[in-house]
Amino acid sequence: MVYLSIALSAFALSFLSMPLTRRLARTFGGFDLPDTNLKTHRAPTPRLGGIAIFLSVIIVLIAARFLTHYPTGTIRNFRYILLGASIIFTLGLLDDTMPGGVPYKWKFLIQFLTAAVLVSASIRIHFLSPSYIAVFFTFLWIVGISNAINLIDILDGLAATQVAVAAAAFLAIGFPSEDIYVNILAAALLGATLGFLPHNFSAKGKIFMGDAGSLSLGYFLAILTLGCSYSSRNPYAVFAPILIVGVPVFETFFLMYIRLKQGLSPFRGSHDHIAHRLQTLGLTDRKILAAMGAATLALSLAAFYITRIDNEHFALVVYCALLLCLLVIARGLTKVDVNKIGANCKPKP
Repeated sequence: MVYLSIALSAFALSFLSMPLTRRLARTFGGFDLPDTNLKTHRAPTPRLGGIAIFLSVIIVLIAARFLTHYPTGTIRNFRYILLGASIIFTLGLLDDTMPGGVPYKWKFLIQFLTAAVLVSASIRIHFLSPSYIAVFFTFLWIVGISNAINLIDILDGLAATQVAVAAAAFLAIGFPSEDIYVNILAAALLGATLGFLPHNFSAKGKIFMGDAGSLSLGYFLAILTLGCSYSSRNPYAVFAPILIVGVPVFETFFLMYIRLKQGLSPFRGSHDHIAHRLQTLGLTDRKILAAMGAATLALSLAAFYITRIDNEHFALVVYCALLLCLLVIARGLTKVDVNKIGANCKPKP
């Protein structure tokens, strides 16, 4: 009941505060303009929804801190989590409001700073050794997941549903024995993203989460992946979080491979995302959202199952089967004619 109350509180805060963030966007000019052929919306749209999402999560975490009894270690973790979250949220907000946004080199520098905050609190990968190897991959993981959620945020509801399903999965895996901050953060993240979705889908009151939302959500999701203990049943279960965030991670590596193969910068924007390719195949936005959400749900169920079985060899078989499916899907997506993508993604008159 505690985690349900947390999720409902975060949902209510997020849902009810979205109209206020739209007013803030009108006041401070936080709009996403349809000024390039990469944009598919017709009219300037507020993109400060991330403010409401972020504050909803933070307020619920702070309230839970004072209304619930925590072990000393958990309180310390919360302090570092809030510090890092504030830094990456500020980065995203500046990117949403500054003309031209924040240069990508500064983005990466600040993201590595937030990763350092978590590592200093010992929120990191623990199954690798020596420790400097674990710290190195922790930095890559936190920055990578933060950017993966930002990268996948190209379609109404896509990033939010990915995070919501993943948060529910981590709550299911972590409940009830994991560090309490994992369960509370997962419940808050689930509620806040669900509270955003009705406004993101709204025809009249549409709002985007912006980089302040997507970077913050990616950061919180990275924390969840590092907070659970997966290998109590079998050693291969330590890779379960990769499955839960598998869709955004796959999207990131797929785009990097495609763009580098074409001699393009992996940081450029273009109509070569998975969602764009599915649009070219004739899927509607809602069907794409359902398909990618179902994929994350299926991978999350597989991750949950792997953390609950004792047979490590069977866990390895599951990983191999999923990898084979992934390669087949990737091969099929590369065959989509990208020359049609830009035309299909232009705003409708």
